[in-house]
Amino acid sequence: MALRKAFTLSMTPLLLSNMARWSVMRGVDLWVRYGAWIYNDVTSISSGLQETSGSRKSDVKVEVRVRL
Repeated sequence: MALRKAFTLSMTPLLLSNMARWSVMRGVDLWVRYGAWIYNDVTSISSGLQETSGSRKSDVKVEVRVRL
């Protein structure tokens, strides 16, 4: 009797994320977010012009918020 996997985790990414907020001055906040997606058992992510070699994709986002 052969066993089969019910599902595979090869294209299910693991998301690691950190966010920080700094109050620069009264009414002004700076937000920074770092995120990393890690895929198992892949050699490239996406296709075409968006293709990235490797199994990790990351980004950094910065936002300045001004309260009036």
